[in-house]
Amino acid sequence: MNSFSVRWVPPREACSSSREAVREAVAQGLGLGVVADAAYVPDPRLVRLNVTDFDASTYAHIICRAERVQVPLIATFLKIVDELRATSCNP
Repeated sequence: MNSFSVRWVPPREACSSSREAVREAVAQGLGLGVVADAAYVPDPRLVRLNVTDFDASTYAHIICRAERVQVPLIATFLKIVDELRATSCNP
């Protein structure tokens, strides 16, 4: 049993930032951070705690400068992304 299942203690302050900023804040003793599995980077100053029975999701954005959308390499990449998104189980 972990402490989250015993009693929920609301945070006094929350901050949304980059995974690097979250990792450094935690490493400096400012609290705890939550990052997605894909964003987790091992750090000898920290310990990873797995949380069970927690359903969360995240998403990613692909961005580029508007004037570069037609650059062949970028256009090809964006076409592949659209094709993958059309066949994805998770729209």
